Amino acid sequence: LQGEASSKTSIEDFDPQKIDGEVKTGPIEDFEDLPIDRSSKVVKIGAKLQEPMRALLVAFLKSNLDIFAWRHSDMVGIDLNICVITLI
Repeated sequence: LQGEASSKTSIEDFDPQKIDGEVKTGPIEDFEDLPIDRSSKVVKIGAKLQEPMRALLVAFLKSNLDIFAWRHSDMVGIDLNICVITLI
């Protein structure tokens, strides 16, 4: 039985991107751009997010702007041995 099951089942059968035989990629819902400040910085939030959760999320994001790394140069002091993955 084990040999029979393995011949009918492959690893591709368990691909989470394949639903009903079609490859599904990308977000599962629409996003909206949320301007963070007067610069060009924008974050994306779910377009279906309802109040009051939307207002709470927007307030949280705006109050924590100093935590976001917008560029690589914003991440000073991070050991590259910890955050770099090398594919061989």
